[in-house]
Amino acid sequence: NFDDPLQSEKTKDHNRFGFGHDQGGVTWKSTSIDEFASIKLEIKGKSTSIKSQLSGHFNESNLAAAATIGLYFDVPLKDVKTALETYVPSMNRVEWRKSDYNTVLMDAYNANPTSMSLSIQSFGQWHKTGIMILGDMFELGESSKVEHEGIVREVIHMGMAENCILIGEHFSDCDFEGLKFKTAQHLIEFWQKKGAPKDASILLKGSRGIALERLLPHL
Repeated sequence: NFDDPLQSEKTKDHNRFGFGHDQGGVTWKSTSIDEFASIKLEIKGKSTSIKSQLSGHFNESNLAAAATIGLYFDVPLKDVKTALETYVPSMNRVEWRKSDYNTVLMDAYNANPTSMSLSIQSFGQWHKTGIMILGDMFELGESSKVEHEGIVREVIHMGMAENCILIGEHFSDCDFEGLKFKTAQHLIEFWQKKGAPKDASILLKGSRGIALERLLPHL
């Protein structure tokens, strides 16, 4: 990724084939007009546009990376386009699911501060009245408290605190006046008494160990 200064510096003495906005064997630019990542690629005078089924503009560089790998191995450009446009996310990775009551963006395969921030920013941009259910980020070590508090501040700054539910030991220790629960089961029990959301767009984002998929049957 020639747009990444660290990667560019570390690989400068190697024979490189990469991608970037202005340099590399493959150049690209964003063409996204909705929440789904779309890009235009150019390589050796040829170009193509790719509209993916990946939610979040942060996935644009992932599209460029995947395309570049295929092109490096001489996969035809039209086949690269077809593969990226027909790929449907699964296994709880940025996966849209529609239930009888809600539309759920399931992104709970893993979570770290960067992916969490990108997910909530993207979701908040396109679903300002949506509900965000955020689970703990595991394996952060000594920085865990600071990172979880940082996500909470970001949610508050976005003006979505009233539409956010936090789950997990780490998030429960944060200064947050909205709904927060130690486990997914505690939230399920709350919904059984008060009623679960309906007619809503809902983001589920958290580390795999917090098991946010347990909420799906109740949504």
